[in-house]
Amino acid sequence: MTSQRFPSKRTGATLIEILVVIVIFTFGILAIAQIFPGGLGVLRTTRNNMVATNLARTEMDRVKGQSDQIAEAILSTRYQAGPLGVDVLADVNRRPNDIGPGSVSELRQNGDLVDGSGNVLGPWQYFVGGNVARRIVAEGRPIPSPRYIQGTNTPGSLYGGLMQLQFAPVFTAPGFNTVFVVYGNDLDRRVVEGTPAGRPVQANRDFVYFVNWEGTELALPQGPYRLVAGNPYERRYRVSFSYLVEDNTTNTVSSRDLLTAAIINVPCAAAGQPRVYWNVDLTALVTVGANETFVGLDVDSVRVARLFDEVTVFDTDPAFRDDAAYQYRLLDRSLGLVLFNAQGFNLTERRRRGRVPLQARVDYDVLDWRIIRDDLRIGRSAPTQQKLILNGLKSIRSRDADNLFYTGLGFTVPDGAGGSIERDFIVLDRETGGVFMPSSYRVDYGRGTVSFIDTDGNAANGITAQIVFPGTAAPTAVNAVQGRSVRALYMGRNEWTVQAQKPPTVYRQATDPLLSVGQFYVGGSNQFVGNDLDTRIYFPQSDIGSKVLIGEVWYRDAGGLPARVVRDEEFLVQAPQAGQLNLGYVDIRDKVSDAVAIDFSNGYSVRRVRGASMAIRVLWNPATLALTADPVANLRQFEIWNRNWRVSETETILIKGQDTP
Repeated sequence: MTSQRFPSKRTGATLIEILVVIVIFTFGILAIAQIFPGGLGVLRTTRNNMVATNLARTEMDRVKGQSDQIAEAILSTRYQAGPLGVDVLADVNRRPNDIGPGSVSELRQNGDLVDGSGNVLGPWQYFVGGNVARRIVAEGRPIPSPRYIQGTNTPGSLYGGLMQLQFAPVFTAPGFNTVFVVYGNDLDRRVVEGTPAGRPVQANRDFVYFVNWEGTELALPQGPYRLVAGNPYERRYRVSFSYLVEDNTTNTVSSRDLLTAAIINVPCAAAGQPRVYWNVDLTALVTVGANETFVGLDVDSVRVARLFDEVTVFDTDPAFRDDAAYQYRLLDRSLGLVLFNAQGFNLTERRRRGRVPLQARVDYDVLDWRIIRDDLRIGRSAPTQQKLILNGLKSIRSRDADNLFYTGLGFTVPDGAGGSIERDFIVLDRETGGVFMPSSYRVDYGRGTVSFIDTDGNAANGITAQIVFPGTAAPTAVNAVQGRSVRALYMGRNEWTVQAQKPPTVYRQATDPLLSVGQFYVGGSNQFVGNDLDTRIYFPQSDIGSKVLIGEVWYRDAGGLPARVVRDEEFLVQAPQAGQLNLGYVDIRDKVSDAVAIDFSNGYSVRRVRGASMAIRVLWNPATLALTADPVANLRQFEIWNRNWRVSETETILIKGQDTP
């Protein structure tokens, strides 16, 4: 049999064909790849917007849950040396959307900003973004009900009314004692002619002080004779006011607000002598520059409140309850833990409108709005994992936005061995202010989770945690912490910032448009030469974007008399346009379109103006910068970086009552 072999038909790709295919695929892949960055960018933006919304909503719910403790105002401020220490001055001309560092000349390689005079201001993070407005004014509430802080009724346990400041951690630094001030209700003001000092203090009239019409002298009531540790007891008062200064070069007059620097000590009456009013020269408390002249003081802006005394041991003598009620212990300034003497609980004080509860109010500066406050509840079984709001947490020794090593949250907590340490993640017990030891939890910095651990491994007594309570050095083993409310403090990459914004609770009318904190000016009320309109009410630039509630506005329509009134209307403070008076304003024509002018025929035109809004602003910045040895080049790079802030905001109506003079 003959076999026939057929030739095989093998096919394949030549080298040229392979190269052609590679080129085609390369161009195709590159074309598709160009689509992804835009799509990924959209996804990142969407995700960040969702995170910002969640942060804002969570913080707003937290603040509303403590609405009885909200502050009277949150302000942008600056600091300068004054006659009694460091003066805290409000910056009413900074608009809320101005989140840059202001006038600076250098950014050094170590991250410090330098102003135009060569003064080192400090790390740049504290002068941009949300941190431009960190001043909390009069956050407070009636003295909380007393309890044992460690949870045990044993000798040595702390006992009193514990208040945790809403926006702690708190700024603290040597030489800035007047930045943190604890005080009570405002005293009632009486304006008199002549020198008010030397008047006798009538029985049960401790709540009254006097100021003369010129605003130059103040008279504060002495306390009764009493010895404390062998020394006559002194009452201390917080005095705040606004005043005018003139620049001798430009001949321009500007307003200045002294918020909390004037702390006045008034000695008690001499033994066997009646109490009298103690004289204070208000003009000695103002601070003017070398090229400035003091013009005058706004009498209506003067506010006086009695300070609380910081002590180490509370006075329990009921015979001196009125003094003992004004005592507090600062358990942890950084964490904002203030313990008040139980004598102040349910105490009421006389005022001209009756008796009012004793309020404990605190002025302080937020350390850093970038510190996220994340409230959680520990789960029922160990290890119990909780998701944090943010992914991508900062950790010590990682690189920060400026390419420097991140060193922590900026303050220290007990290390459990009698010392202190700065950490990048802290868990606080919300009930007592105690600090959880890191042995009680694990953190996944990338995924943004915290897992709580049973430190003794005994399931029979629940989850056990090691907690350092206020006033102690060593940790205490606490059983059954499951379900306990805790607060996690941390920072997120991309400079995530959660900032609260609040206009002053109560406004008073000014006679001219040189406005201070909590003032408004009625257009046309002083025949001011300028572009003030007769239908507008003006506010400081720092209040632009806020909402105010106005109780009464009297106006005229095109028909003239009689005057008409708008009551209890809410207005948005708007920014001025070019050529207008350089102040924020509301226009009554937004509510009554036929209004032609605000009317003054009743002897007044506008009454009961209150700040009505509370806003939570979330900022983040995904850009980075690399600092070099050239401080001027660093500053240029820093200015570019600052243009990359993203902002999201939520707002609600939240009004706090105020003990006004």
